[in-house]
Amino acid sequence: MFLATTANQTFWKKEEKILFLGEWCKPFDQHQTLENLDYEVLPYHWDDRGKLYNDQKYLSKLYERVLGELADDLNKLHKVEFSIRYWRLVIGPWLYYFLQILYDRYLSVSSAIDSGKVTSTWLPNVLMDNVVPKDFKCFSNWFARDDYNLFLYGQIIEKIGGLDYEKKNEPLIFKDTKEKKNISVRSSLMKFAEILSEIVPDCFNKVVFIACYIKPKDLFRLQLSLGQLPYFCISGVGVKSSDVNNLMREQIKIAPGINRFESMLSGMIRQQIPKVYIEEYLNTAKIAQKKYPKKNKVIVTSNALFGNEGFKLWAGESMERGSKLVGTQHGGAHGIALWSTNETHEVKVADRYFTWGWKDQDVKTTVPLASARLSWGGDKIKPDPLGDILWTGFSIPRYSYCLYSSPVGPQYLDYIDDQKLFLKEVCPAVHKLLLLRLYPTERGWGEVHMWKKIASSLRIYRGQKSSFDQLNESRLSVGTYNGMGILETLSANYPTIIYWNPNHWELRASAKPIFDALLDAGIFHETPQSAAFKVNEVYQDTQPWWTSDKTQKARRMFCDHFANTSRPLVRYKEELLRLM
Repeated sequence: MFLATTANQTFWKKEEKILFLGEWCKPFDQHQTLENLDYEVLPYHWDDRGKLYNDQKYLSKLYERVLGELADDLNKLHKVEFSIRYWRLVIGPWLYYFLQILYDRYLSVSSAIDSGKVTSTWLPNVLMDNVVPKDFKCFSNWFARDDYNLFLYGQIIEKIGGLDYEKKNEPLIFKDTKEKKNISVRSSLMKFAEILSEIVPDCFNKVVFIACYIKPKDLFRLQLSLGQLPYFCISGVGVKSSDVNNLMREQIKIAPGINRFESMLSGMIRQQIPKVYIEEYLNTAKIAQKKYPKKNKVIVTSNALFGNEGFKLWAGESMERGSKLVGTQHGGAHGIALWSTNETHEVKVADRYFTWGWKDQDVKTTVPLASARLSWGGDKIKPDPLGDILWTGFSIPRYSYCLYSSPVGPQYLDYIDDQKLFLKEVCPAVHKLLLLRLYPTERGWGEVHMWKKIASSLRIYRGQKSSFDQLNESRLSVGTYNGMGILETLSANYPTIIYWNPNHWELRASAKPIFDALLDAGIFHETPQSAAFKVNEVYQDTQPWWTSDKTQKARRMFCDHFANTSRPLVRYKEELLRLM
């Protein structure tokens, strides 16, 4: 059979029987083409969740080894002497994402070769200078795209051998997505506040808040209470896209390791490490040091640890001089999921990590406080007894990218099967009230096409209208995944029913008793059928069930641990003063 690795049909040999490397080759909006093909789909290697769990532990160990070697190489290359913690902050997110992505692609290719079914494939003929990402944001714009994955699969096939291939001179797209400029009144005011902040002397900026999810007026009050002039730093530092310098990259030399995957890893890292860490490192670091305050004692951030390259370079040097880095939780699943590489990274780089109520007993730096972000919605979300039932959908890219306890890549189709079961079991009156809120942007599956085929009468929304607005037009929220949405509704005491497959959304031991209480109260369900029956039972009047002692006790227990909104600014002030 001919091996097709992605959904790019230019690289399918349609006159032969095709083995698709995975379900990511078959987005819903290509079903008409597929009806005329003879094909099979290779089983996904991480459908064995035990293997997935063990593999993420293996990758965590590999990450630590490679990070240490890469830190040494980069120190020598740039003639600096920074600690491994500095490099963990700066390059860590790209490195562990890349390792997890590359290993997933490697396992899929190896499975196809080992199946003995594949005879040949087509690979792209790529100019290497075009496929090196500029920075983490550029990389994150690429890793879910067919063409970038076609390139990765091609590199793996070439390096490990065992499969005949032919190269095709077909163009692939590797463009960086430019951010849209926000020209609203609010954004203009924030830009003006940032300009004013730049003239505030550094001596007044002992605690610097950047991307903290604290409302501007609350941040203003918090900084005054800390005895400093308010400082608002919003924008990042732009990264130039320079030419690839192969002489510089040849100085990146990761040891071969213990297996075939690790043997190919050194060359792939040398080739793919973003330009901001090699060619543009010194220039970007210099600009960052000029932009941000120089005499800070504490840096606080929620969401600048990944794609904000200037922040990472500046914060890293500040830490080397003795500043403390405080990370604050910025989304759902943290403290709940059995494993999350993003959470692990955020906690590990910080001197203190402020959570929304939970504490990791094995990590002394986690501090259970409260959520300034969740406190925004508490007085904004109110159910309408005669409104809709807001059914919130989940989405992930077709290609696996970052490991945490959730469906991975093609396991999204199992998630969709659960939603079909839920829809099948709700009564006709509930069906009419349901409004399915899809993920705001398309992530490659063609879900609108799929849902129109599954249930043409179902009301579907995809757009920029806020979830708060839609909740205010609804009587009940139905959550289908472990994420931010359930924290928002439960902390706002909004009638909520949650369900997901526990085999795809594994919980850590400390969270299980709390979810058992939610299960007993009818808030949480482990099957879509059970959730549908509960919706059928309560939808006409949610209040008797929702306001009952049993339901409220379970909700409060959950919020105390994972969605605490009690006096966040006061508690932030106390902890920051203690840290200083």
